[in-house]
Amino acid sequence: MSSLLRTFSGKLLAPSLWKGGALHLPKPLCDAHGEYLSENGWWSKYDPAGATGTIGGSADEDARDHVVNRFLNSAARMQYVCSDPRDEQVDVRDAVLDQLAQGRIHIIDLAAGNGAGTISMLSLICELRRTGLIPRLPLNASVSAVDFSPAALNHFAAILDKILPWLASAGIHVELTLRHCDLTVLGDFRALLETSLPLAAREPA
Repeated sequence: MSSLLRTFSGKLLAPSLWKGGALHLPKPLCDAHGEYLSENGWWSKYDPAGATGTIGGSADEDARDHVVNRFLNSAARMQYVCSDPRDEQVDVRDAVLDQLAQGRIHIIDLAAGNGAGTISMLSLICELRRTGLIPRLPLNASVSAVDFSPAALNHFAAILDKILPWLASAGIHVELTLRHCDLTVLGDFRALLETSLPLAAREPA
């Protein structure tokens, strides 16, 4: 993997991710989001340009509006940072590819919300594998998604579930654990760390 990282650059990204100076999310991820909106009858609420607020909020309605109108934007931001198509943050991209492209990893996604960030990273790795830019070595990802909104975590699980077969086709296997926790409450956060960090420490790099 290290030899690949030394030669990887933004110009190697496939058109399915970066074309004409524009970033493209992998189609299976966009399709999964669209299917989720259709299943719940939420397309009438889809208006990213007119959406207000940048966080999901505690109410179920806030979590719904966020997954409808902000999921793809959040996923695109994460993909841009991790794929670095303009070679602006090479160290960040190399670290992501090195950690997520092979082996076993435990991800603790704090303030996970609807999972756009983590799901986008996994989707990026899958598309890089599909287009032959990185090896298809087995990747077992154990994800602990932490948020104070049960509704947001449910959105996370539902969208991830839709792309699991696609991820598996590229050798990426994901185990998701949802953890409801208010990170502003010190006792809750301490308890979370005591249960999550020992698990992460047992995961081989």
